[in-house]
Amino acid sequence: MVTIDVLEPHDRPLFAGFRPARPPSRRFDLRSMLPRHNRRGDATGDLRRFIACLQEALDLVLAEADRFADVFDIERAPEAFLDLILQDLGNPFPFDLDVLAKRRLASVLVEMYRQKGTGAGIENAIRFFLGIDVTAITPFTGTILVLGESELGVD
Repeated sequence: MVTIDVLEPHDRPLFAGFRPARPPSRRFDLRSMLPRHNRRGDATGDLRRFIACLQEALDLVLAEADRFADVFDIERAPEAFLDLILQDLGNPFPFDLDVLAKRRLASVLVEMYRQKGTGAGIENAIRFFLGIDVTAITPFTGTILVLGESELGVD
């Protein structure tokens, strides 16, 4: 085992750290939440250092919680989260869309589901994906197949 003695003033290293941004109105200080008699009884400073370690981890968790709203906001979500939002909404369309089209689809997909099977819903879906304005929709009036009747082989 080798021991190295480092002489002053180089016996205390300095490290660059990271402190996440926080709202100016937030005051979530663990040390101030401790009972006053515990803070007074900390003669060695061990409690202060331990709480500082916990405070650092808590600040990171709070910063992640602050960023959570950006993930689910359709206008600000990263592209990977847009795919997850569309998957969560049950996107039935297998088209490859760019980021702007994914944002537009995520914002109107629920309304498309509400209008599903209606004339307005069909018109809006065609307008969204093809950019074509539909003037009229004519229902299918041809012959239908009846369950139990087979017309295979009949000309």
